[in-house]
Amino acid sequence: MEETKPPADEEEKQQAAGTQQDTETLKDVEDDGAEETQPSCSTGAAIAPPWEGETAAKTPRDLLADKERTSDWLAARVPQNVEGTQTMPLQVQRGYEAPVAGTDQELAEPVDHPALYEQWPPQLEERRKIWFLPRSSGRRPPAATIGTKQPVVYWMHSALRVTQGNYGLEAAILLSRRLTAPLVVVCLIPSSIIYPVCHSTTASDAYARFSFVELYQQFTQAGVPFYGFTAMEDGPPVPNESQSITFKPNPLYELLDAFSPHAVVTDALFDAPSRSDMMRLSHYLELNRSSCSWSLVSMDSTTCCPAYQLSMKLQSTLERGAEFANEEQFGAEYALFSQARNGTYVFSPLPRVVTQDSIQNQQQPGIMSTVLQKLRLENVNWHAVKAENTQSSSQMRRFSEGEGLQRLSQLLSGSDNQPAIQAELRGGGVLSLMPFIRHGSLFAGYVVRRINDAIASSRIPKTPQERKELAMRKVMRSRAVNHLGKERDYALYLALWCAVNGESKESNGLVQPDIALLSTSEMLLSLRISAPRTSSLYVFVRIEAGISNFLSEYWYFCCFRDTYRYLLPGWALSSAKLGNNSSAQVPNAALYDPYELESARTKDLYWNEIQKFLVEQQYLHPLLIVYWAYRTIESLVSQCVLGSKSSPDAAFIVWKMLFRLGSTESGTTGATNGRNTPKQEDLREFQLVLERELASQPKLQLHP
Repeated sequence: MEETKPPADEEEKQQAAGTQQDTETLKDVEDDGAEETQPSCSTGAAIAPPWEGETAAKTPRDLLADKERTSDWLAARVPQNVEGTQTMPLQVQRGYEAPVAGTDQELAEPVDHPALYEQWPPQLEERRKIWFLPRSSGRRPPAATIGTKQPVVYWMHSALRVTQGNYGLEAAILLSRRLTAPLVVVCLIPSSIIYPVCHSTTASDAYARFSFVELYQQFTQAGVPFYGFTAMEDGPPVPNESQSITFKPNPLYELLDAFSPHAVVTDALFDAPSRSDMMRLSHYLELNRSSCSWSLVSMDSTTCCPAYQLSMKLQSTLERGAEFANEEQFGAEYALFSQARNGTYVFSPLPRVVTQDSIQNQQQPGIMSTVLQKLRLENVNWHAVKAENTQSSSQMRRFSEGEGLQRLSQLLSGSDNQPAIQAELRGGGVLSLMPFIRHGSLFAGYVVRRINDAIASSRIPKTPQERKELAMRKVMRSRAVNHLGKERDYALYLALWCAVNGESKESNGLVQPDIALLSTSEMLLSLRISAPRTSSLYVFVRIEAGISNFLSEYWYFCCFRDTYRYLLPGWALSSAKLGNNSSAQVPNAALYDPYELESARTKDLYWNEIQKFLVEQQYLHPLLIVYWAYRTIESLVSQCVLGSKSSPDAAFIVWKMLFRLGSTESGTTGATNGRNTPKQEDLREFQLVLERELASQPKLQLHP
C-alpha cells in the first residue's frame, strides 16, 4: 500500500502548527507528578548527583538475600487503585493479537521483502541501512502465533521520542501500513529501572525511568503495545556470567523472532558494544537465511544530517583500514548535504489501534514466556516503575520528550538579555538542550527547524528591543547548527570510524564467523545492574576476551590503545596515564585523585566549578572542555553525561577539542599512529596550545 502525502498547503499548515500540536499531544499524557525545577549551581565543595539524595530503600543485595523478586517488592508498594498490584506474569500480553480467518493455514502469506523498501520518501531512504533481506516466501507460523497477525517490530534503542524526529518509528509505521500489519515496540532496559532511583549508578540510569514511563503512556493511549524487557536479578548467577552470556542460537534473534515479525526496524547504533551485537545478529541471519523470514533494518535518528551516508568521500573513510576525514574535510562534505534538512518531512502520528480489552487480555504462556525464561529476562511492570517515579524528589530534573519540548518552547519565547555564552554557562541557552538530544528525547534537526520557523515568523523589527530579540534568535540558530549539528555529527562520525576499525575480522567477512561469538550479546549482559559498565570508547567488548577478569581488563586496555593510537598523538597515550602508565614515564605529568576530582574537592577552584556544572547540568560546555583534564575523560563522562552510552559523541567531542583531531594544523598527518615515543618538547608544545586557547577565551563567569 503506497503512502499518500498530504497536499502542499495542508503540509504547510501542519508545519506552522508544529509547536501547538507537539504540546497538545504530550499534554494528553498522564502526569507523573514531576515538578519542573530551575537549574542551580551549588556553592559547597562536596557535591553528589541528585539521584543519590533519594530516600533510601531496600538495597539490591537485601532483596536478593531475601530471595525476593524486585518487581514483586515494588508492585506491593503500588496503591490499590492502580491496575494490577502484582508482578506481570513472565509472558508478553499480545495486545496486537487479532483473529485471522483460516487459522488452519500452514503457511503465512508470502511477502516480497525487496519490494517493501522501494519508493520510500528520500528523507527516510537516506537514513536507512538494510542489514538483512530474506527470501520472498512465507513460512509456517509458530504454534503460539496461530490465529494472530504477524507484526512489524520497532526495536527502540536510542530515539526515546514519539512526536518528532524518530525515523525508526516512522519507518516501522510505513512498513506496517504497506503490510497492513500491527505495530509492536520493543525496548531493552537496564534492570536498574525496577530499583529505587537512589541505587542508580549513572545519570542515564537515573533519568531514563521517567522517559520510559512517558513513552509507555503514549504508546498505550494509541493502543500500540510497548514491551520493555529487562534482566532478572533474582537467583544465583550462572558460571562465568561476569565474562559472557552465551546462548545458541543468537539471543537477540531468539527474542525478536518470538514475535514472528514481518520486519524488525531499529535505531542506528554508534556505540561499539551495540554495533558489535548488530553485526553478530546480521551474520547469524545470513548464515541461517533459509529459516529466517524477517528483514532487519536500521534508521539513523541520531545525527542531525547523515552526511556519512550521503557523501561518497565519507563513506570511503568508513572502510576498515582507511584514515578518518579531518574536520575541514568533513565540514566541506557536510555543507553539501546539510542545507534544507529536516524541514519538509511530516511525520506520521501513531496508528490508533482499536482492540477490545487489548490490555486486559491475558494469554496463556507460550513461546515468548519460554524465550524470556531462557534469556533470563522479564517484562517491566510499568505501574511499579511509575509508582517509584512519583516518590522521587521534586529536585530531580526530567529529561523526557515532554520536558524537552517545553524547554525548547521556553527558549524560543523568552529572553534574559544575556550573551549566549554567559547564558549557557549558567545552565541556559540552546546548549542546555544537549542532554535531551543525547538522551534521545529531542532531535537536533527538529530544534534547528523550530528556531528557523521562529525567525521566519518574526515580524520586521521596529524597536531596538525587537531587533535585539531577532539577533539573539539568529545567534541561537548559529550555535545550534554548529554545536548541536555539525560538531556533534563529526564526533559521531569519529565514533563510527573507531567502531568500524575495531570490528573483528569475522565481522568484515574476511574469515568464517566464529559461531561462539555469534551466540553472545553484550546488550543483554549490560542489562543487569551488577554487570560491569562498558564504555562506548571501548572497541572490543568483554565477552570477546573469554578469559578471567584480570586478563579481560588487560585485553580491554590493549584493544583500546590499539585503535586509539590511530586517532591520538603518540604522546597523549602516555601523558594520559592510560592503563599501567606511571609517573616515571612522564615525569611532569600530574597525578589526580579521582575522588577529589569527582567531589570537586581539588585545590583548583576553576576545576571545581567545572565539575559542579557537569554534574548539575548533565553536559559539558565546549568552552570548558579545553581546561577539563583529559586524564579523567573515560570515568567521568561515562558516569555523569546523560546518554553517553548510546550517544558516544559526548566523549569523542572531548578528544576532538583537546587534540585538535582533524584540524588543519594536525589532522591525520599530526597523529603519530603510536609509533613515536613522546618527547618533552611535545608536551611543552601542548601546554602552550592550552595556554593560548585559554587566553583567547572570554572571561568566564559561572556565577552571576
